Amino acid sequence: MIRIAHENNIKLVLVRVKVKSHANDPKVDSYINALTNYLNENDTFILDYGKSSQLTDEHFLDSIHLNPKGQVIFTQMVADGLNQLFEEK
Repeated sequence: MIRIAHENNIKLVLVRVKVKSHANDPKVDSYINALTNYLNENDTFILDYGKSSQLTDEHFLDSIHLNPKGQVIFTQMVADGLNQLFEEK
């Protein structure tokens, strides 16, 4: 997917949302670090909100789904992150 995106001048952005069930899992942290390194080596962006303090327990319906208030906050976070990415590049 990365190769095809690059061949077609498409900027690929992966977005990671916070999930309560993986909040402090060292295996997930290790995976995300390896993924981030791989993406950086391949000129691909990641917006990692997996540990964002802006999303708290009150913003979740359950361990993985955001409630309407959380959705609004997360949407703004992604919009801001995309704006920052593409203003710099």
